[in-house]
Amino acid sequence: LEEVRIRTLIGAWECLRNGVTTLQDMNNQLPLDEDYLDVVLRAYADIGIRALFSSAIQDVSNAQSIPYVCETMPPALFAEFAGPAFDWKPQIAFVEAQLKRLTPGSRFYWALGPSGPQRCSAAMLEASADLAERHNLPVYTHVLETKWQALEARLNYRRFDGSLVRYLADVGLLGPRLNLVHAVWLRPDEIDLV
Repeated sequence: LEEVRIRTLIGAWECLRNGVTTLQDMNNQLPLDEDYLDVVLRAYADIGIRALFSSAIQDVSNAQSIPYVCETMPPALFAEFAGPAFDWKPQIAFVEAQLKRLTPGSRFYWALGPSGPQRCSAAMLEASADLAERHNLPVYTHVLETKWQALEARLNYRRFDGSLVRYLADVGLLGPRLNLVHAVWLRPDEIDLV
């Protein structure tokens, strides 16, 4: 955990020395762990930077979200490459428990962080939308960062006209609380919808 503390302090120091006084940390750490979370938040408090913090959650592995990888690899190799699947319910429960356990202060705020719609089941995204609504929290999710992801969306989300934005609307996340991280490959109709 000392390495986590030092990593966090270095990142925060780099922000501060370059004039950034507030950061948004979508902390990517599975399985979720309170001790890890406490070390990160304590480091931010100790250095004095403002932080909008979310634990990244996902129940679909990165490999499983790429259909071509699934189809072309031998099953045993794919299972090793994809890693374990994480159930969404314990992740949502963990995040909600942290919201109740750690009260935000003047320099620390909560957000929700479903990793990306292609890496989350509809049930997880719906639960995230519900949690955001009940606790009035912003939501950050990675959407259409690369041409590859845009192609995947067009192929895998045909039911939603090939649109991750329409999919996010369908699961109840598209709204004033949602922040689309990166989102450089939106189509004009998706921009209009946003």
